[in-house]
Amino acid sequence: MTSQLIFNQSAEKVKADFNEIVANHHHNLDFDRECEHLKRIIISSAQDHEQVSLYEVDTDQLCTILLETAALGLTLSPALGHVLVKGELNDFIPTAKIYVTYKGMQQLSFSTGNLLAINAWVVHENDRVKVTNTSEEPIIEIDNLFMGRGDVVGAFCTLKLIDGTCLTSNMTIAELDAIAEMSGNEGWFGPFKNEYRRKQVIKRALSTFYSQYCDYIIDADKYFSEYEDKINIDKADNADHRTPAEIAMNWNSSKRTESNNEALPTVVIEDAVVTEDAVVTEDAVVIEDAVVTEDAVVTEDAVVIEDAVVTEDAVVTEDAVERLAQEQQEAMRPLTENEPDDFKVIKPESIQVVDSFYDFDE
Repeated sequence: MTSQLIFNQSAEKVKADFNEIVANHHHNLDFDRECEHLKRIIISSAQDHEQVSLYEVDTDQLCTILLETAALGLTLSPALGHVLVKGELNDFIPTAKIYVTYKGMQQLSFSTGNLLAINAWVVHENDRVKVTNTSEEPIIEIDNLFMGRGDVVGAFCTLKLIDGTCLTSNMTIAELDAIAEMSGNEGWFGPFKNEYRRKQVIKRALSTFYSQYCDYIIDADKYFSEYEDKINIDKADNADHRTPAEIAMNWNSSKRTESNNEALPTVVIEDAVVTEDAVVTEDAVVIEDAVVTEDAVVTEDAVVIEDAVVTEDAVVTEDAVERLAQEQQEAMRPLTENEPDDFKVIKPESIQVVDSFYDFDE
């Protein structure tokens, strides 16, 4: 399939860097296996209609995810759930984003060799919590573990290090409730909501810990940023570079051919109807109310003018298109300020992205 070929070509560009990063940090990741994981994630993303499909993302940018996972030392395996890869809109441009999950944070933290244990508690109003020293674990006193503890007032997490030091983080119930609202996860409001609260305070503690103790966390952002800069430079130098929209359009089509009318963009206007088996190739412009019937083929650079009808089995060649274009030159001239704008700019609906380290995977 063309989609497989496009992905493989983009992945091949980062293979050498991936293997070098993995070797430098002594991680146990296999390039081919991680590529297969990423392909499965891409396929799954298309099944969630509430998210931006990763099929819409530029494949070169998508494959930078491989470099970041190489630097982190975390597998993309959906079964382990160390990271989440999501499609998001950045200024209306589909972009792949990677988030380290609750499980991934634990993996990173224990991999430093400095973390011995993790303890976390959800605190109720009748519980008594004593803090004698900030470098020691708080003492919690509970009269009855299963009843009479009152409403939840917060949660805390203590990380025990191998040198005996304890690092404690805490969250109020207001903070936890705010995260519950932002997450959109109904589990926060079900019978296991305290487990969600406990996991969230663990995530806060770990997010600070692993960034301090894992030097290669900084490298992950560096590799990702450097490679994205390289992609942008390559795009500027490559006149044949395809935009994410062009890649999506050509996902299952043939290679682009030379155009005699390169200035014409690919535009499909409202109410245009293209019936079964009709083929409209790249750079074709279909105007409002134009109808292309079954088995009709409109070749590259074809221009079909308003109310024109191409009948069954008809083939419109480039010569015919030029003649039509000349006859309808007035119809194709640029709009003036006094004329109504019949063309609608079609943009994907923006999806709000919360700028937070919370990934709500649990």
